[in-house]
Amino acid sequence: MQAIVAVVVLAVCGMCVSGSGMPGGLFDMDPSSDHAKEVAEKSLQLLDDTFQGGRARVLQNIYSAQSQVVSGVKYYLKLQVGLYDCTPAELAANEKACTVEKTSFCYFQLYLQPWTQTEKLLYSFCPAF
Repeated sequence: MQAIVAVVVLAVCGMCVSGSGMPGGLFDMDPSSDHAKEVAEKSLQLLDDTFQGGRARVLQNIYSAQSQVVSGVKYYLKLQVGLYDCTPAELAANEKACTVEKTSFCYFQLYLQPWTQTEKLLYSFCPAF
């Protein structure tokens, strides 16, 4: 009987380690997925327009993305972001007139609750900007 209990306990522990994860835990996302790109773009969109004088930003790469189910979904992102030398309006009017002036690794925490249309950027940090 003790051997059966030990096998069940090991099987349950193995499921936690093997990727099925723990409820409320962080789950790795595929950085190249469309969903990761949508979440990254939403993070950039929610940045305050006064960030860096209102200059336009561009997503250059997604290095890592994780999600966590809470009372909605929290996303943890590590991105490479480019900062243009022009505003979003100037970029839209003439993209060729603008150049990426700086790039930075940026860290974001985004909270989404679709059933209430809640979208909050909880944290953003771009050390080179």
